[in-house]
Amino acid sequence: MLNEIKRVSKIIEEVNPYDVVILSHPDHDGLTATVLFETYFTKYHGTKSRKVLYPSKDLPYRFIFRRLINERPKILLILDALVERYKNFITRLVEGGTITINIDHHDIVDISHNNYFDLNPHKWGLEYVNTSSLAWQVLREIDRDYFDERCWLAGIGSVQDLCYYDNKLLFKTMYKRGLSNISSYEDLFDSDLMRCAKMINATCHKVGLDYVYSKLLDASISNSLKILLEDDKMVNSYNVYVKELKRIYEHFKNNHREYPNMNLIAYKHPKRARTSLIAEICEIDKRPLIYFGYYEGLLGFASLFYNYDVRELAGLFNSSGPHPKIAGGKTKKSFDNVINLISEHFHSKQRSLEDFY
Repeated sequence: MLNEIKRVSKIIEEVNPYDVVILSHPDHDGLTATVLFETYFTKYHGTKSRKVLYPSKDLPYRFIFRRLINERPKILLILDALVERYKNFITRLVEGGTITINIDHHDIVDISHNNYFDLNPHKWGLEYVNTSSLAWQVLREIDRDYFDERCWLAGIGSVQDLCYYDNKLLFKTMYKRGLSNISSYEDLFDSDLMRCAKMINATCHKVGLDYVYSKLLDASISNSLKILLEDDKMVNSYNVYVKELKRIYEHFKNNHREYPNMNLIAYKHPKRARTSLIAEICEIDKRPLIYFGYYEGLLGFASLFYNYDVRELAGLFNSSGPHPKIAGGKTKKSFDNVINLISEHFHSKQRSLEDFY
């Protein structure tokens, strides 16, 4: 992986920022990765990238890629954007001359072309490395001291994504520089970095992406996490998020179902919710179990405190997740039918074990 990091780093070091278009996932990981690169461009070139694109309902991936194919930028930097299903569009881009660097920790997008670089930790058997930590590793190859001072920015994305075990260089650097006291997986959950990641996501939802991006860039250039932690809009957005999460958790306590034979807790959301919501409930509840959330076919799985790869369950619905502790998916099956399918899966595994022994 280090050789691929160095190859990508060499490209970034030689590029003109005006030739770079960034396509990023608008959350704690994609935004921090984006800001790390923009910090580099600002420091060394005095300007940011040509533009940053975030997929949304109003700007879907297909529209973005069609526009990029027409524009043919020299460099496309894809960050945490889960673009596996758009492989054909990316292939057209690289064949048209666009150097495309895909930095992600979800599905591997394998394209054989000299213009394409896929920096994905799963290619090297690493589960717990996220996009912002990869961005940080690329940039510290150019200026180690400067980006080691700002390693906390990559730490924000890593902590929220629970990417600790394979990310020891990042966490060791933060610890040695006094930027974090995290020294174990359990330390992630009560850290300032976790709080900041949740503040970022809450503020994106309540205030807007542009505001968060601007604050992150100010904090990065100033090298001050405090700018984020003490920003009034971010603090207020976080407090609203916490209040709403507490309300949801109270509903969960009275309405979930437990399946001891599967070590499973299932929760049917009363209204539309992110598939990641079940992970936040799991984080509060803290039991060593599998947590499953459902809303009108949207599925969420989490095992933050239990040794089980929930991607196995997501795979029943042709879905997956970034690492063993979190996964999501979508199905047309009802809640009860999903539970039945999960039950059948566990019973089948048990029968296989019994047959083996």
